[in-house]
Amino acid sequence: MNATNFQRVQTRCRIQNGLAVNLEIWNLGLALMWKDEMDVTIQSYSKHHINSIINMRRTSNIRVTGYYGHANPNEKSSTWDMLQRVGAAVNEEWVVGGDFNAMLNNAEKEGGVGSWVVHMG
Repeated sequence: MNATNFQRVQTRCRIQNGLAVNLEIWNLGLALMWKDEMDVTIQSYSKHHINSIINMRRTSNIRVTGYYGHANPNEKSSTWDMLQRVGAAVNEEWVVGGDFNAMLNNAEKEGGVGSWVVHMG
């Protein structure tokens, strides 16, 4: 997702806080947006993940990780390794979502390029 597209989405959603990471292929990427009243801290990010902690104030924190796994079979282990490193540091409830590109074979594939959204608050 390029910066212009991300700003357009932010404007439509009326949400100014966020982070977008471009995958540099197919004009895709990861994005995390949140409302002003939410206390979100980005812990780490790369072109394959956005790792954040959300302070829930009245309850414990929640970790939210957006993930995009390598489509190239030769590079899949590197993104799984990254997810394991993030998981090793998790001390709170953890939500992980995204495109894991974890198909065992092409017979499992349905549809084409898609997207996902986690809406909180």
